[in-house]
Amino acid sequence: MLGRVKQNFWRRPVARARGERQAAVAEITRALEGGEIQVPQVVPARPAYGGGTNQCPNSDLSYSLMAATVPGTLPATAGDTNYEAYRFFRQQQGANVTAAAANALKSVTHSLYAANEGATPAIPRWDRVNGWAEVGSVGTQYDIAVQLPGKIVNPGQRLFVRFPCSALDATILPPDVQAYAGIWHKAGASEGWVEGSAFTLSHEIHGAPGSQAIDYRVLAKTDSGVSVLSSVLSVANAPNVLSEANYVKLYYDAGPGFIEFEIYRKVGAVYTHLFTVRNSTDLQYNDTDDAGTHQPATAWPTASGASPRAYAESNSLRVGSFGAPWLPNDLTLNVPPTYNYSLTDADGQFLRFGLTAPTGVDRHVGVDRVWFGTTFNEWAPDVLRLPDGTTPIPSISPTSGNQGGGGGVYEPPAPGSGGGGDYGGRFDVY
Repeated sequence: MLGRVKQNFWRRPVARARGERQAAVAEITRALEGGEIQVPQVVPARPAYGGGTNQCPNSDLSYSLMAATVPGTLPATAGDTNYEAYRFFRQQQGANVTAAAANALKSVTHSLYAANEGATPAIPRWDRVNGWAEVGSVGTQYDIAVQLPGKIVNPGQRLFVRFPCSALDATILPPDVQAYAGIWHKAGASEGWVEGSAFTLSHEIHGAPGSQAIDYRVLAKTDSGVSVLSSVLSVANAPNVLSEANYVKLYYDAGPGFIEFEIYRKVGAVYTHLFTVRNSTDLQYNDTDDAGTHQPATAWPTASGASPRAYAESNSLRVGSFGAPWLPNDLTLNVPPTYNYSLTDADGQFLRFGLTAPTGVDRHVGVDRVWFGTTFNEWAPDVLRLPDGTTPIPSISPTSGNQGGGGGVYEPPAPGSGGGGDYGGRFDVY
């Protein structure tokens, strides 16, 4: 009897301490997920990046269409295709991409140049001597599309773009000019930026299933205001009374770049905002019907209207001064995990890039040495081979150059953003 009393004497405080500890852990977890406790983001000053393959064809703009496809082509070989930059095309911003001679990035010797690029200096052109693209306009804006070598961009990938820029005129570049880049695709009769659709939810029933019908949706947000709404998840056998013992566990994943998730529920005609999850890495939520976290809602939430897409804009574009070394710029693209890859044509993916605002003069900015790949790296040449396996002869003939080095590799920009490539710090978040 005395032994049992002693055991109970010690068990009660231990059990009470264990319960208090579990309650404290639960409270801290709730505070973290609710954003009440801010978790510092520790990033190494110089993480290691490198390796990989440059997937941008003709990335140094050194080869004409003829040189890249016809063995033995020399810079002086006659023919219009020897004055078209291989796989580079130009078009007005937002217009469809036409991979044809009329829209090829051309040099001044092309027979179509005088009536097009010669008459409209807003249109980008290929400097075939030095091997770079000249972009920028004081009026109508154009951009460049590089036809990628097949369907190499897949859902859920993170891609890095790097290119150096230089002013080709002493005129001051307006301060609001930034660069953009993204993945454009053709899908049958339609085309546009690679976008994602509504992401899907999944669930598990914990405890005893019931006959209660519940609908769920999740609104995912980035910290820049981009949001996407999930499709409706209908649960037909939710527990009749939700509790910590009987509940619905939701799983959600909108893809990289999303940091906040608003959980919504609909029972009958009643909508409820259950909870907003932040600082979470497990991407799940347990609906135990905790009324303390609920807020009434009148309908499903509305997304920002911008579907997630494989696109980025710089926030600190760097352009080398006229006559000075070129300066590198970096952008990071997230391909939405819900991008329907199956709809894209076999040769219908393009790396498309340009400037966001009018420049000081037409063809104000030079762009060259494009890096595009799944690793963040300085520029390295892509591997270009002729049909017979030999290396083509470059079409360019520079007599000097001031492009300098790559600028070093630091922390890459956050998804959807970009800027100068040798700053040694972080960019603003997507």
